Amino acid sequence: MLLCKRLLQEYPGKITWGFFLYAIWFNPGQTYAYYALLQQWPVAILAQEIAEALAHGAGFAGLLIFALRFPTDAPSPPWARFEWIAPVLGIVIAVLWLASFANAFGSPTETLTSTAFLLGYAVDAAVLVILLQRRRALPAQDQQRMLWVIWGCGIGLSAFIFAEIAQSTSLLQHTLAVSPPTALIGLLYLLNGVLAYFVSVAVLHRRVISVAIPLRYGTILTVLTLAVGIPIVNLHELLSHYQASFQIPEWIWLLVVAPIALVLLQRLHEIGVHMVDRVLNRRFHAIRTQLKDAGAAMLNGRSFDEIDRLLVNTPLELLNLSSGAVFRQKDHIFRREHCVGWDASPLHELRREEDGAALRSIDTPAAVRLPRDAWNRPGLDVELLAPCLAVPVCGTALGAVAIVLFGPHENGNDLDQDECEMLSELATCAAAGYERLAVVLLNNEVTELRASLAALKAAT
Repeated sequence: MLLCKRLLQEYPGKITWGFFLYAIWFNPGQTYAYYALLQQWPVAILAQEIAEALAHGAGFAGLLIFALRFPTDAPSPPWARFEWIAPVLGIVIAVLWLASFANAFGSPTETLTSTAFLLGYAVDAAVLVILLQRRRALPAQDQQRMLWVIWGCGIGLSAFIFAEIAQSTSLLQHTLAVSPPTALIGLLYLLNGVLAYFVSVAVLHRRVISVAIPLRYGTILTVLTLAVGIPIVNLHELLSHYQASFQIPEWIWLLVVAPIALVLLQRLHEIGVHMVDRVLNRRFHAIRTQLKDAGAAMLNGRSFDEIDRLLVNTPLELLNLSSGAVFRQKDHIFRREHCVGWDASPLHELRREEDGAALRSIDTPAAVRLPRDAWNRPGLDVELLAPCLAVPVCGTALGAVAIVLFGPHENGNDLDQDECEMLSELATCAAAGYERLAVVLLNNEVTELRASLAALKAAT
């Protein structure tokens, strides 16, 4: 609910209001407590039922409006003519749910209730279909934002539907003879929170990282939690059994056995994290190794131009970035020396007045993310080529040597935190290469001056 409140505050519009109505309906609180308090007042219970039916219809209508309007808060031309369906479906669902409460007056309502359930599930399926179809017509970066919403709906709505079927119907018992435990149903309802989180990321960030990253991290966290949590429960039962069998003082269990068990489980957890990371992030480790090789090559660079090319071209090739440019400092002015994707841009110097966002990386000094709308200089496509990260190239002796700007991935994804760290490490190697080359050039110049001075003395 806090995420939905923030969405309404920062991006008020039909898409956020639509999703807010769905979130309100899905998370109304402990409804059984309302019924327990109101059961002595029939009129109050009836009012509660009416409010619940209206919230139910508004929630599904809001979710459908969100699917039709995200991310621009306006439906694309092929879908604009279907927007009227959302309020109509909301009214139909509200009426069906309101009519299903007639069982309190002795009327059979099983068919109405089943119809209301199935219609709600049909709306959930339609939302996924609409999002998948609309994604094809969006720009690259908005496609990645839409992908976050699609995965959120795919996970959250599927878990919610299964939990609703398990809790509110007897379908699983009649068809599969399975009755899921209450704890599992609660976890499935909780999993619908993934939808709220993914939608909030997609709405609040105009440029997002790959959705595979949180999905991978979430899977790793779940697997490792189960891998460590289940042995802890079994170990607790085993220790309880031995504690009852052997008359050992309580302090031994507390100060000897328990710490040893925790250390072993912690070590098991670390090994599991390392193994899973190596398996799932093999491409990441391979890229890091190749960037380290490029950093070693820059340390032995024979010219500033060679270091410039390695600093820009290597990350673009390995990470599939859309653009990159290095601005090297000369006479306290950062001038563009080498670039990829900047050919149409007339920008050749960074100025404090217009490019303060990029120059802030020198003041920090650390890599600085550039907002999507912060780069208003002409010649760069805001959607894909405009830089999203400014990395300072700072040495120990020369200070701020250069600033390198990188665009997002070619598919529209933003640079994630691991990639930012790798680029910062590469910039550190570049700074060392620039400083080494500057020292070599100075030594050569000193040697030439000494030779000229010796020749002048000999001539005079």
